[in-house]
Amino acid sequence: MQVEKIMSSVHREKVGMFIKNKIDISDLIDGYSVKNMNLAGAIITKWNVSERDISGVNLARAKIGSPNTTIFMNNTKARNCNCNQTQFIGKVMARRLDARGTTFLGAYMPYMDYRYANLEGCNFCDCVFSIGTAKAYGAKFDDKFFKDIGEFWGVEINIKSMEEKNHDTGRLKSDIKRQRRLQRES
Repeated sequence: MQVEKIMSSVHREKVGMFIKNKIDISDLIDGYSVKNMNLAGAIITKWNVSERDISGVNLARAKIGSPNTTIFMNNTKARNCNCNQTQFIGKVMARRLDARGTTFLGAYMPYMDYRYANLEGCNFCDCVFSIGTAKAYGAKFDDKFFKDIGEFWGVEINIKSMEEKNHDTGRLKSDIKRQRRLQRES
């Protein structure tokens, strides 16, 4: 984790005034710890919190990013955050993000790359985000998340752990090799 400066009470008040007046706080929080801070309703157009601990931050109704920009949250510890109705604008790189227990109720994050992220215990009700192999490879969700999706979509979703998947892939490869060997022998 990166070393961050601690905000003085005067600095915190300034951040609060900027939020209240709908002024971008990007420069005010750059390099400072925001762990457990209330940034609800904030405008943050530039944000690089990779390799940092932002756990407990309240980002409800915040607007993070801007069109044609990238927000960096790689290897970030963001446990138990409030991202209700947060809008992640632009692309979000959140590989290996640890967001266990975070709420994303009504959040908007359609361009998020969350490969290998830990999203266990998160709430995604009414959230807009992409579910796809390229963006979510290796990500961890609660089994209940996919069961709920399957139930409401009317499809059955079979869940396998990465270990089970790799075991099945290895077995499939050995079956293919065996079939080819038998074909050559006959």
